[in-house]
Amino acid sequence: MPNWCEGALKVRGTKENIKRFVLEGLHPVDLFGDAKSELTVNEFGDINSNETCWIEETRRGFVEGVEVYLSEYEDDERLTAVFDSKFAWGINADELLRTCKNTMSI
Repeated sequence: MPNWCEGALKVRGTKENIKRFVLEGLHPVDLFGDAKSELTVNEFGDINSNETCWIEETRRGFVEGVEVYLSEYEDDERLTAVFDSKFAWGINADELLRTCKNTMSI
C-alpha cells in the first residue's frame, strides 16, 4: 500500500486552456483504475464531477472531484483552477509538465 502525497494542484491558463486540460488531461476512473465516462461541459459552460480522475501522463496521480466554473470568466481572461489531488509515493513534476504541454498551448 503506497504512502499518499496530498495537496492542491493549481493549473493556470486561459479559459480555453483550462477547459482543454480538464477535458483531455483528467480521466474519471473507479477504484481499480478502470475508465468511467468522460468529463463534459454542462449547458452553462462549467465542468462538475464527483469522480476521482487520473491525471494523464502520471503514474499514480489523481484529482478528487472537479469543479471548474468557466462561465464566470471571459474567453481571454487568465485564471487559476485548483484541484484536490493525491499522488502515490511522490510527485513527479516532469509528468505534470508533460500533461500540461500535451493539453495546453504553452
